[in-house]
Amino acid sequence: MVPKRARAENAKPSISTLTVKKNFVKIEKSTVTKMLITEADRLDPITIYAENYVLGKGKITIECYGKSWSSYWGGMGERTIEQFFSGCDQHYIAGNLSRIPSKITNGEIIRDAAFREIISMRRKRDLDQGSARELWYKVDSASFSDDGWHPLNLMQEIFGDEWWYRLPTKPNPDYQYLCRIIVAVQEAFRLDALPIPT
Repeated sequence: MVPKRARAENAKPSISTLTVKKNFVKIEKSTVTKMLITEADRLDPITIYAENYVLGKGKITIECYGKSWSSYWGGMGERTIEQFFSGCDQHYIAGNLSRIPSKITNGEIIRDAAFREIISMRRKRDLDQGSARELWYKVDSASFSDDGWHPLNLMQEIFGDEWWYRLPTKPNPDYQYLCRIIVAVQEAFRLDALPIPT
């Protein structure tokens, strides 16, 4: 997913910070690079603010479609934030920018998973025929969704005390969207670092 157009709206950042003390308040000024990515495949326009405090310490803020993510790294070695960000795995970056889980409960198949578990418990003889049938009817009449289920104790009855670890999951579309944004930003940084042909 290579953005068709990425442009820096400021000159390359100088890695210098001006610190001034006025009236017991510390004021710091630094250079921030703003980039705008447009026409990226299946993405809205992305605005990036990259700030290098000193070499090896920097912050990035990414905004897309009214949502924003930001993170600071203080141990990037001898790299700028742009170089560091471009060289990292998208999942590592996503974990630093946001707490969005990569997977969410799949409400569409909880019912099927519960039925399979009842069959498994019956085959292992953990349930007698009457108990299995009663549990089957409870599952059949329960309501399931990504947001929850009713009755609440049903999951514990079927999957055990730590039932939340055994529920089926699916990829989180919000996480996948963030990862696509990260890849577009990484590509923009790589393109911006290329020398301009003369």
